[in-house]
Amino acid sequence: MNILNILIVTGIAIGMFMFVMVIALAFTLVERKFLGWIQQRLGPMEVGPWGLFQPLADAVKLLGKGDVMPKLADKFLYTYTPLITFVPAFIVFALIPIATSVTHVAGKAVVTPLVPSNSSVGILMISAIMSISVIGILVGGWSSGNKFSLLGAVRSAAQEISYEVPKTIAMLCVVMMAGSMNISIIGGVQKIWFIIPQFLGFAIFFIASLAEVFRIPFDLAEGESELVAGYNVEFAGIRFVFFFFAEYTYLFVTGALVTALYLGGGYMPGILGTCLGPHITPALWFILKSCSIVVLIIWVSRSLPRIRADQLMDVAWKFLLPLSVANMLYTAFIVLNPHILEIFKYALAGM
Repeated sequence: MNILNILIVTGIAIGMFMFVMVIALAFTLVERKFLGWIQQRLGPMEVGPWGLFQPLADAVKLLGKGDVMPKLADKFLYTYTPLITFVPAFIVFALIPIATSVTHVAGKAVVTPLVPSNSSVGILMISAIMSISVIGILVGGWSSGNKFSLLGAVRSAAQEISYEVPKTIAMLCVVMMAGSMNISIIGGVQKIWFIIPQFLGFAIFFIASLAEVFRIPFDLAEGESELVAGYNVEFAGIRFVFFFFAEYTYLFVTGALVTALYLGGGYMPGILGTCLGPHITPALWFILKSCSIVVLIIWVSRSLPRIRADQLMDVAWKFLLPLSVANMLYTAFIVLNPHILEIFKYALAGM
């Protein structure tokens, strides 16, 4: 690799890192403002006009906190565990196509993605990379030497493993319909959004994603009323910042995955796409749809009560898993009978 390639890769990495930081800070403000609106209050209003600089003030406050090392902590693991949680969230962005364009050359569709790493097994890589974060949570809860942290870490490990199964099956159903594990191709071939023939798979993926990002009603890993913030209760300063950024980064990653797998990526069909398509680029469509899913996640998670630990496991193994298997059989039936998709096309022809 020559110096030019090194500089290009470094520039892309720095750009992705800055994008992740801006997204994480922005969503903290969006969540607090949105919750204030639905609860008929103002939310942050003191720092900057309408409170727009509140995330920067929070970041400065967290970074200015002292470096506290618990007496019973494993110093090496306690110091570097937050990176094990944050780095996978950062790497996943390299595999998500912000936009795709489909051109036809000699009768064949050619998909051109806007993505740093266009992997042919992108779905598999994203699922594997996101699973690494639970190792950081588990080790972090154990290394801090706090029983509440350890309990939250054990809960998070059980939760991640349980909900990863139906979520993976839901993604495999999308792979079956698209005929590829390349996320760029999956987004590019959706002349009909997969959320329509795959609504059950979307519901399974959405619920499992709520559990994997530890959002209410599945926030037992960091339940404030039970575990005093759970696995990260002993972390402060820059270490807590990495856990914090990882949480909000995965929130946007979830919205981006839903957009790529079920909402056609940067493609906007129908009347809305015809009217606004020339004025909004595919990348902007992708970001708008991803942010809409994030707002939906915030809305749902703040409208429901926390469930018990036994109910958490029951939802995964007794409810979502059978539904995901049934959805796989339904998807296989559709794939083997392509004329069924034509019914969806005719039904949506006027949209």
